[in-house]
Amino acid sequence: MSTVPTMNWRVRTTVFYGWYLAATLLLIMVFTGGIGFYVFPVFIASLHSGLGWSITQISGAIGLWAIVFGLSGPLVGAVSERFGPRNTILAGAALAALTAIGFASMSRLWMLYALQVPAGCSCAATTLVPGQTLITNWFKRHRGRAMAVMMMGLGAGGFALPPLYEFVIRNLGWRACFACGAVAMIGIVIPATVIFIRDLPSPLGLLPDGLKTLEISQTSHDTRFTGLPVSQAVRTLNFGLLLAIYLLQLVGMSVLNFHFIPFASIQAGFTAQQAALFLGIALGFSVVGQFGFGWLADRFNPVILQAATGLLMALGVAAIELGVIRVGSHDTSALWGYAVGYGLGLGGQNVLLPLLVGQCFGELHFSKILGLMMGSFAIGVLVGIPVAGWSYDRFNTYEFAFLGCLALFLLSGALAMFIRASRNRASFVSQSAVGAPA
Repeated sequence: MSTVPTMNWRVRTTVFYGWYLAATLLLIMVFTGGIGFYVFPVFIASLHSGLGWSITQISGAIGLWAIVFGLSGPLVGAVSERFGPRNTILAGAALAALTAIGFASMSRLWMLYALQVPAGCSCAATTLVPGQTLITNWFKRHRGRAMAVMMMGLGAGGFALPPLYEFVIRNLGWRACFACGAVAMIGIVIPATVIFIRDLPSPLGLLPDGLKTLEISQTSHDTRFTGLPVSQAVRTLNFGLLLAIYLLQLVGMSVLNFHFIPFASIQAGFTAQQAALFLGIALGFSVVGQFGFGWLADRFNPVILQAATGLLMALGVAAIELGVIRVGSHDTSALWGYAVGYGLGLGGQNVLLPLLVGQCFGELHFSKILGLMMGSFAIGVLVGIPVAGWSYDRFNTYEFAFLGCLALFLLSGALAMFIRASRNRASFVSQSAVGAPA
């Protein structure tokens, strides 16, 4: 008589391993995201004075980095699915370390431009796509909170690393400061990834969210990923809406992140220290937004929350328009309105976009689909920053650029209301999570 294998289930009483993974990703994002996205402007003055390069030449290198980062998104998504996000992060961190050493030893302008290629690729390989793929693999019910934990590292890195790098440059020089990036990758990011990061919960005998442990043989696991094929996902209305929302918000965010300091210090009459301080405060509130929206996303409809991020960022711009440009006040209260509204919305957007990608298209090809969306990063940056700069040069004010940002944020919120996460679920296909694409 044949016997049927029994499955023994027990409720876990210890902390789910996925939370250790999320905390590790927070640490990784502090350095990979903080260094990749936020610290290069700290080097501009040193490169200008030390090597004699013009601000325009250095700014052109930043534009090249944005192009490479954006175009790397689809490639990183495909690599993450083929080789796993863990290996993708390891390869990206090793490349980032070599790139940092290259920056520390550069002496000619062509070297600055050439190094932007591995810099953009390594940043893409160690930040959003692989990290958000890991959270999607490990969490379902608590995905919002877990995504928030990871993304808080990005805001924390943006808040803490620029002043730390400025201190190192002032005391040790810019070459030593670039070398610190290599030390961070080799001494922190790579060991943390090797020790704590795992692509899937199933090889550890776990299920997403850690509610229960399945104590059966490795070959008997039946955990499955579901989702739309990539070719079908990119033809859906949800994909078009999410891509449009991401682009609209990215154009506005690139304008504010790049031009806020020159606006506040040149046009509005605030000191350079006040301008830098409130940009940092806005990034600090983005951490609050990441945590708050991540917590709310596990309880409420993320579509409504995504619309709210557009409204919050629009309110931040409106505070500048009404309180600074129109009134002409030098009171920092208007800057507080910008920092709170824009910062909270920025943080929420960082968390909600990958959550909606997971809900609309499933986990099966998450990294590829998210990578395709991230490919539009270069478009947003290359449209937003130059157009705002041209607008200031043409009209001697940032008002028209900021009003454009306000309109883009409001439009992104309105478009979010047309997303229906369940619209294409009848077409989802499934595949075993053991050995499945990450």
